[in-house]
Amino acid sequence: LNIIQLEKGGYEVNFKRVETSEDFETAIQSEKWDIILCDYKMPKFNGLEALLIVKESHIDIPLIIISGTIGEDIAVEAMKAGALDYIMKDNLQRLLPAVEREIREAKNRAKQRMLEHKEKLLQEERLAHFNFLESMDKINRVIQGTNDLEQMMSDVLDVVLSIFDCDRAVLIYPLDPDAESWTMPIARCRPEFPMINTKVSVPLDPLARKVLKAMLDSEDPVKAGSGTPFPLPEGVSERFGFKSFMGMALYPKMGKPWNFGIHQCSSAKIWSKEEERLFHEIARRLTDALTSLLMYRERVKGEAENRAIVN
Repeated sequence: LNIIQLEKGGYEVNFKRVETSEDFETAIQSEKWDIILCDYKMPKFNGLEALLIVKESHIDIPLIIISGTIGEDIAVEAMKAGALDYIMKDNLQRLLPAVEREIREAKNRAKQRMLEHKEKLLQEERLAHFNFLESMDKINRVIQGTNDLEQMMSDVLDVVLSIFDCDRAVLIYPLDPDAESWTMPIARCRPEFPMINTKVSVPLDPLARKVLKAMLDSEDPVKAGSGTPFPLPEGVSERFGFKSFMGMALYPKMGKPWNFGIHQCSSAKIWSKEEERLFHEIARRLTDALTSLLMYRERVKGEAENRAIVN
């Protein structure tokens, strides 16, 4: 009778009849439905159970209770449980307008959710852009704050440590997969994850060489650890106690490339695209700063040597 009423109203109805809670749950999860018409009382199932299943599925499908025996108190209970209308079987002329109303309202709710989702995405994009600009301003300020190379590197790594909420930020020289070893001229760490000795040479194992080569071949940050293309180099990660790494090659105009990286030691981490973009821009700015201060250091050194010769 329900289908006949809807067809009389000009609808071509695609429907499925279910009589158990299991079949009902499978039906609403496996296909997209415009509306649910549910008898209040069935041999193996009832309307309140259907309402609970719809509620727990988090799917917005309007549900109308249809019954021949429902009393006012039960109708109120059904409406409180989430039924959007209830119709008596002896008053099915109400069915078509009720169905049209609820389908229309469901479409309006879906449209509103889409608008709210778009607005949320716009807000997140604006916030991400603001955070990006604010972070780069902090980096630029510390770079411009000194002409001392070591002080600049230390200050930048302190800011990086704060921006990424990481456990360690490092600069390694040289970034050379063919080198026998490397040193870490400077590192900034959280107190619970200190570096033992940044001046000691560390031998390179084959996996570490592979990661370093990937950094030289890539214009983007390279990550190592769980959920990344590279497993952690065991010797290096065990010695320095990190579980995730993101790094990038820096190419100042003097000397060999540098390795700019951040470590996550407390737990493995997957960095977001926004974090990768920010890391990339900091690396670019740090490269320019290294070029300027390395040249400045050489110029000062040359001037001092010239004065010594004159004297």
